[in-house]
Parts: sequence; C-alpha cells; structure tokens
Amino acid sequence: MSMTTEQLVVKLQERFDDRLFEVLVRQQEHIIRRQCLRMVGDADTDDLFQEISISMFLHINSLRNPASFPFWLKKTVANACVDRIRIRKKLANFTIEAFTDIVEEEGEDECVEELFISMDDLPKLLGQLSAEDRQILEMKYIQKKTIREIQSLTDAKESTVKMRLKRSRQKLQYLKLKMLGQ
Repeated sequence: MSMTTEQLVVKLQERFDDRLFEVLVRQQEHIIRRQCLRMVGDADTDDLFQEISISMFLHINSLRNPASFPFWLKKTVANACVDRIRIRKKLANFTIEAFTDIVEEEGEDECVEELFISMDDLPKLLGQLSAEDRQILEMKYIQKKTIREIQSLTDAKESTVKMRLKRSRQKLQYLKLKMLGQ
C-alpha cells in the first residue's frame, strides 16, 4: 500500500520512522533534483540533494500543515539553490590571500603560504577538493562562521574543526602548486 506525501508527513510527525522517511525522500527525489538542476546545474545537484534531505529530516516536525509539504519543499529547494548561487558568486571574487590574513589574525601555528590564485583558477581548484573540504572552507571564509559555529553545525570537537580547516587549506595549497607544475 503506497501512501500519499501528506500521509507520510503525518505519520512521520506522529512517530519518526527511518523507513518512512526514506520512502518520502525517494518519493521527492526527482522533484528536488530537477529543480536543483534547473537552478544551479549538474555540478552541485548531489550536494544540494543531501543538504535538502537533511533539512527535511530536521524540520519535518515543525511543519504545521502536512498538506503544505510540497510547497515547503519547493521553497526549501529554491532557498538552498539561491544560497549556493550566492556562494559561487562570492567564490568568484575570493582569493587565497584571505586565507593568509585570517590565519595570521587567528594566530594559528602554521601560516598558509602566500599563493595567488586567479579568479579563473579558484573554482577549478575548489572543484577538485572533496565536498567536506569545500564545505568547511566555505563556512569559515565565505560565510564567515567562527570555529565554534562550525563546531556546532558539524557536531565536531573544536580541535577537529581546526585540523579539518588546516588540512583543507593544505590541500588547496597542494593543488595550486601541482597546477603550477612544481
């Protein structure tokens, strides 16, 4: 017996069930991916699908009217896509010098070497990083989140967040040097 979207939302609000949630996500996957593809293109669709699925998981109980779920979902997808477009625009104007300045201000032990990345090269380099590395760099340097904010968003220890940031910056350095042929 298949349930409608509204019935699934009602059941999930009454008592959360992993299997029902999976059914809901699978039921809505085509809609989410199609809207993401139209708004941001193929490159970010998988990442956005995961973000939106997490958002559904976190906010399903706050939905007052289960019948409005399709509208809420479309709005959530559109907002996530617009945020991704904003981040892309900020990345287009972002240079590696920001890493060096911020690292020096925060007094971290190892300073990032000064690398100059052209606006054309930066998206290419960031595209080679894993989604996790890109995400932590975006949170810190694009969204200007503090270590503590990143810690609460990722449920990681402060030392783990700092180490991930350090490793992500090192990977970016490595990619730049590799690109230069050194």
